[in-house]
Amino acid sequence: MDDLEYFTDGNNITYYFNRFDSWQEFMSKGKVLYEAARRKYGSEFTELEANLPIKTDADAAARGYDMESNTIAKLDIGFYTTFIENDLLDNVILGFDEILQNIDMGGSFQKSKLIITDRPIGIFDFGLASLGLFTKVEFYSAELAIEAPSEFPAEISGIVPPIDVNLNQLEQYWYKSDVSGKSYLMTKQDKGTQASINDGYTADTVPLKYKSFSTNQKKSYLMFKKLGGKSKKIDLYVGVGGLADMNSTGMLQRALPMFMAAEFFESVGIRTRLNATRMYEGGYQAILDPLNPKAINQMNNNPINSNVVNCSTVVIKDFGEPLDFTKLAIAVADERTFRYNLWKYLPAINAMNSGVALRGYGTTVYSGGKMFETGQRYKNWYIDQVQNNDKEWGLIEKPLMIFGGVPSPEDSWIYTGDKNESGYANVLQEFYRILDIVDFTYNKPDKAAARVYERLVTLEGKTITEFKDYIFKTLGQAYGVVEDGEFNDTPTEVSETITKFNDKIDGFNEFLATK
Repeated sequence: MDDLEYFTDGNNITYYFNRFDSWQEFMSKGKVLYEAARRKYGSEFTELEANLPIKTDADAAARGYDMESNTIAKLDIGFYTTFIENDLLDNVILGFDEILQNIDMGGSFQKSKLIITDRPIGIFDFGLASLGLFTKVEFYSAELAIEAPSEFPAEISGIVPPIDVNLNQLEQYWYKSDVSGKSYLMTKQDKGTQASINDGYTADTVPLKYKSFSTNQKKSYLMFKKLGGKSKKIDLYVGVGGLADMNSTGMLQRALPMFMAAEFFESVGIRTRLNATRMYEGGYQAILDPLNPKAINQMNNNPINSNVVNCSTVVIKDFGEPLDFTKLAIAVADERTFRYNLWKYLPAINAMNSGVALRGYGTTVYSGGKMFETGQRYKNWYIDQVQNNDKEWGLIEKPLMIFGGVPSPEDSWIYTGDKNESGYANVLQEFYRILDIVDFTYNKPDKAAARVYERLVTLEGKTITEFKDYIFKTLGQAYGVVEDGEFNDTPTEVSETITKFNDKIDGFNEFLATK
């Protein structure tokens, strides 16, 4: 098939790949290697810091940081507990929830079913056990208690009746005020907790007299219904960073469809891992260790700045973990993470691992051929690390290691709820691209094609030609191969990928023949 994407390394590009199992691992290794690089290479390494945008407390203050919590000493710690723009995060969570609720998945995947049983097997669920004797709950917001203490006159200030509380896709409880229109994040707690706190007790020393109980159920164990087949897993790679004009709103817009995809796939029993991905061109400065094999390769490939691509990934949500929006936003859209921690430690990591002076910044790769080609080479590097270097990262089909995000994110973007707004449409389009790749990979291609046809042609009014172009482009990139240069596919791997791709296209053509 001619529509499979073939990537060729015509410019002798050198690729630098790194991977970390967690932000904790990145920070701890980064700090150790930073000090090691300063000792080993001296000024040849430290001159890389000359153009860092944040080097002093004054630099941080000039960027509008809260200097009680964002001094250089605290930035060096790097484990931020709040996002730099909390109002923005609240807006994106609202967008996440509303967009995901309005999306029609078209029956792409069957949700895993839970079976409740009183047999002592499976997972003991205290929530179900407590149906035999359980504490009633209440929902409380300290912010609501301050801003609207009389919102519900019959309740203690800050308490909202359960009937007025909504549960979103992230398992978070929200109340939207009919008076002000503002949304409040609610804390679910045992009924009577706030009354006891107001009387001087703490949340973990609530006397029994404040609590309220009920009983009606003896079944207490949960089991997932066995559907057969091996466990399904997906790796999603979310871009980090942006050009100088891009702020946190643009970075979060880019990440939003990946977050939505992770939440959806987890809800249907497909375990999904999210990886923050710092991918950028340029950054090359000089050879530090001429005996390092990677440095030798750099010298042999005409060492000029434009011939270097960096791709470093950090796991920010592991398989089966729930989405923690604050944690995810800090990892992919907080400029302290991007313009301080990553810029500071990536040069040290590359210096000690590869013997080359590389800046921690360059031209961020957002999308397009460069992103897909780098992604394919990263996958080959990843597989080699697992198979030949004893890395316990897990093997996943390459089409299911998906690099993406909104391909042309706006420098600033706020969710307004307007479905006709271009930013909304871009988030939706990228979400469906990810969904379609997984649909075609895990399900019968003719059935997946029918679902895409229903969405694009029947509902959106696209032509058959546009429908075909979308399918070929999406699958062609997902099953793309790299034929030369670093971390290329072997002839056997190319042949196997072509066979898999053709199988998908044959199924697609079977569906197309019915139209």
